[in-house]
Amino acid sequence: MFYHEVYSPGRGKRGVVRLRETHPDEMGRKIIMRNKNVFTTAGMLICTILISGGCQTAKVAELTRYLLDDFERDELWTLDSANNYGQVHYSSKQVSRGRNAMQLTFFDNGKGKTMFRREVSYDLSETTMMWIDVFNPNKGDNMQIALAFTNKERQFFETTSVNLGPGWNRNLPFDISDSGMKEGTDLSAWLAQRHKTTRIMMLVSPGENKKGVLSVDNLRIDRPGVNRNVWPHLIAASKPPKTLYRHEPHELVLRFTEESLRDDATEKPGTLIPLKIQARMTKPSGKKLIINGFLKAHKKGLDGNITYAVRFAPDSPGQWGIDFGYVAEHKWQSISTEGFFCKKTIAMRGKPRIDPVDPRFFSLQDNTFFYPLGQNVCWAADYEPYMKAMNNYGGNFMRIWICPWNNPLLMSDDVNKINLESADKIDDIFMLAQKYGIYIQLVLTYHDAVGKNWDRSPFSKKNGGPCVLPQDFWINKEARKAFKKKIDYVIKRWSYHPNLFAIELVNEIDHSFRYKDKDVITWHREMGDYLKQIDPHNNMLTTSAVSHKGLAEIWKQPAIDFVTSHFYNRKLAEELNRQYIQHKIYNKPYFIGETGLSWQAAGDQTDRDGQHLHHSLWLAWMTPTSGNALPWWWDTHIEPNKLQYHFSAAAAYSKGEDRRGKKYRKFTESFGTESTTRLQGMANRISVYGFVYDSESIARPDIKPTQPIFARKRQINIRGMLDGEYTLQIWDTYKGLIVTQTIIKCENGTLEIPFSITKEDFAFKAKFNGNAAVTTSVR
Repeated sequence: MFYHEVYSPGRGKRGVVRLRETHPDEMGRKIIMRNKNVFTTAGMLICTILISGGCQTAKVAELTRYLLDDFERDELWTLDSANNYGQVHYSSKQVSRGRNAMQLTFFDNGKGKTMFRREVSYDLSETTMMWIDVFNPNKGDNMQIALAFTNKERQFFETTSVNLGPGWNRNLPFDISDSGMKEGTDLSAWLAQRHKTTRIMMLVSPGENKKGVLSVDNLRIDRPGVNRNVWPHLIAASKPPKTLYRHEPHELVLRFTEESLRDDATEKPGTLIPLKIQARMTKPSGKKLIINGFLKAHKKGLDGNITYAVRFAPDSPGQWGIDFGYVAEHKWQSISTEGFFCKKTIAMRGKPRIDPVDPRFFSLQDNTFFYPLGQNVCWAADYEPYMKAMNNYGGNFMRIWICPWNNPLLMSDDVNKINLESADKIDDIFMLAQKYGIYIQLVLTYHDAVGKNWDRSPFSKKNGGPCVLPQDFWINKEARKAFKKKIDYVIKRWSYHPNLFAIELVNEIDHSFRYKDKDVITWHREMGDYLKQIDPHNNMLTTSAVSHKGLAEIWKQPAIDFVTSHFYNRKLAEELNRQYIQHKIYNKPYFIGETGLSWQAAGDQTDRDGQHLHHSLWLAWMTPTSGNALPWWWDTHIEPNKLQYHFSAAAAYSKGEDRRGKKYRKFTESFGTESTTRLQGMANRISVYGFVYDSESIARPDIKPTQPIFARKRQINIRGMLDGEYTLQIWDTYKGLIVTQTIIKCENGTLEIPFSITKEDFAFKAKFNGNAAVTTSVR
């Protein structure tokens, strides 16, 4: 740590203070420098004077110092003229900070000083102090160094020289106010012209040395924003491995000093200078791909550093080319051009996508059919128990929110600043998802963030955001710009991951505040188009609502890849059917994103056996949708009552079933006016699936049924089937096991399916035993 003790000679005397500084050297020891004379100026030091007798003593905080030149980039400094007999080069030896220091070699030129310069465009009108670190290995005495400046009119202004001791001379101070300039300087011209400084110089007076060398580093000033084009100082970089497996996630990092990227000239000092990190990749096919990097970590302080990362997962086997680096001052700085070989693997199936043959369903990149089966776990202190349980029951899908109480990605008081702690936790979620084979639908915000919980939103004016009212969120230019930055960060950090199923822009937009529906529709078009434009990995995108009334145009937009809806009520079969018919018009994949007995937690508490959950899973499966219904109340209902076995049974029944290219038609059946037994199923010409259940169990899940499903043998007839033999399986819907398996026949296009006396609900499958296949035409 640095500290200053200031001693003043007494009231009314000249403002000379003696500055005592303590700081560590390279070995970690403390060096004490005493009796350095610096001239005080108004605004230079603000002291609290403690008067004791005739002596005045004060302790003050260290002056804030802002980096002006880190001497990391060659060719910026040179000799002032050919007659100076000197030389400039950059070296990694005797460095006070960063990777390089500037070495000034000087010779006896008969002029008493050697001048080195850099062309600049500085506004020094508010600057009063500058500091540099100088290492002096020379043995001669009386060495001095000064700073000098010129303006557009070539007027020359020089500071008072500072003596150089042997070894390190750290924090050498130069007062560039009117009281610190060399005697004879035209002070009025300096004060009038220093806002347009065009050249800065270092004047080395060799003293008794005929020749020698100095190492100069870390030029700082007491005012921010004089020069924002500081060269980033790279301190660590990673290289790609020689081999990777297909779809294997990988990360490359670059680490810079925090000081070299900090911009203190903004309204919020400490803002980082934008830095573009990229991996410029060439696929085995020759196709070019640019992956942009993101800010991963920001360690502040004297030893602070900034970590950027680029992430990718190669999707095709063969030799990949890669040029990894960054753009600084509009120039590409390549760190590594070593490529890698991508090996095939059958363990990792790739990212989910809209199936290219049948776009009403999902598949993975290896063409495996994907049927989302899982649940909402929108927030949790620890996601691993949920994912482990999901893996055990054969689930594959989890919906997760980003919200104020669950990994908020934006800082609560700054919509333009990423919460890196939250981002790290989302990283952990994806690591767990990969471990347990779970695909994540990541929800970027929720309805009440633009509604009832507006006071918690970083977009609110009360929290420093751009919007006075929540409905302004949809139309405010700065708010839309900030949300795009959020999308941009999400894409850069997680879009590569093979376990990212999709991005959901907003949860239940119909419950958000808005001036008019058109505002929300336009916002989705803008955000959706932007995401598709910047995403190199072609991730799927959606949004959600309870009611699509007035907002249907959103799901018709090309950027929205699939449709979900939410509902909470006891009329489960009727609502599933209504929702399916309503959303077929989009001709996109569709499934239920949220469901439950009630939108209030207490509503599901009486259903301890999970009858609503049970029926929602099986009835949704018997609807020709693209995925199963996702139940809510993971933490207050499913987990406490240990209801995961309902998923296990549905997952076992679903295993191996591929819905793509099938002409499934939905059908229902009742068994008499006095019976509450119902059948819901789907069929095409060669297969039939059905679920036989008691409708009263849905309406009154807290009461166990008194009547059996079938008190006597029953039979249903499915017409329009292909003649021949079928294998009929009867499934236990609670254990996920085949109870019986028999052969039945179809004659004259009618398949007769017999049912035995049974107490509990059950499911069945009847599949044609021949080689016939059914395909469907798609859009």
